[in-house]
Amino acid sequence: MANEVAKTTGAVATTDSKNPIAIAANKIANIYISDISNLNAAVGVPMTDEAKRCAVNAILYLCGEMTAEVVQKLPKAQLVQVLQFVTINGLDVFSGQVFMDKRLNKKTGEWSIKATPMGSAYEIMTKRFGVDVKTVHPARIVHEGDEFSLPQFDGLKMTNVQFKPTLAGLDGKAIAVYYIIEKTDGTLDFAIATREGVAKNLMAQILNATLREESVNRGDLMKRLDGKTLDEILNDEKLAQWISPAYRSPASRESMIIQKMKKNALLHYTRDLGSKAYAAVASPIEEGEKMDMLSESKVVSYEDGEQDKPTPVAKIANFDVSEDGVVEVPPTEPEESTAKAQPVPEQMKVEPVEEKPQPKPEEKKVEKVSIFDTDDL
Repeated sequence: MANEVAKTTGAVATTDSKNPIAIAANKIANIYISDISNLNAAVGVPMTDEAKRCAVNAILYLCGEMTAEVVQKLPKAQLVQVLQFVTINGLDVFSGQVFMDKRLNKKTGEWSIKATPMGSAYEIMTKRFGVDVKTVHPARIVHEGDEFSLPQFDGLKMTNVQFKPTLAGLDGKAIAVYYIIEKTDGTLDFAIATREGVAKNLMAQILNATLREESVNRGDLMKRLDGKTLDEILNDEKLAQWISPAYRSPASRESMIIQKMKKNALLHYTRDLGSKAYAAVASPIEEGEKMDMLSESKVVSYEDGEQDKPTPVAKIANFDVSEDGVVEVPPTEPEESTAKAQPVPEQMKVEPVEEKPQPKPEEKKVEKVSIFDTDDL
């Protein structure tokens, strides 16, 4: 829905737009833009027109995914952090540079949001916050069958990477992604990530996701993962319940793996930790190792002692936006229960009996049940 809104509004909400979602998003953005501009100025980042567009698009996306009424009720501190993150970095959610993590706390009924970088965001942030970085040159993808050799080092001097793509390699699997990073003093730096590094990411994410799943025998799970290549993990039907379908699908697997390798190559590149601008957006960046390869239903957080799973958000409702910017959402009619009431039996009269001490029941030992068959290991 949010992407459809972006198409109909040119990806920027405007006050003269006839789209109610865009109108609501623009009015919500106007409430925050001044505060965000002052916060950014305090850390040395001016609020440009491009930054404003990123802020409005972030709110437009949230309104399309969660409804404007929900966005208005979000904790102000969280929304400010999201908007400051996208404006300081210049990241556009509609360009696939921001992942909006929307979660509903079922215990309190409150929504929370976080924004983390994805896609080309790491290239943008490395150029902006990397130490002495002048330019991050486009990523180059190494396939099976290509001729490739790592750079050599003579003291602090680095020789050039030797890379010779082949036609045969274009049809092979992507085995590495690397970046050449140009420094302000004219020297070159190098960042690389491999396909099997993605396998380690996936193993760690699956093990973390099953920490509180009592039905999972983690010993069996670790044995099943041990020594497997990335493709063996992705093809394992017993592990499919934890893995995002986008990684398992033959149509999208390679592109997803390449995106993950790009992220891995730049994720830990040296950043200017003393920068006030970086300090303002450090938290979302440092959460870049989120469980982005898992099935959405398996990503959980624990708030107030209760599992808080991401819930498919409701699409935008038919609502009216008044001239003063108030969003009026029609109430949802409660669904009628289809369960039939069970007849309550009459109580039976019994003669009073003398209470006798009951023997203490033996404590039953509960054994963990493996989700895997022994023959599968």
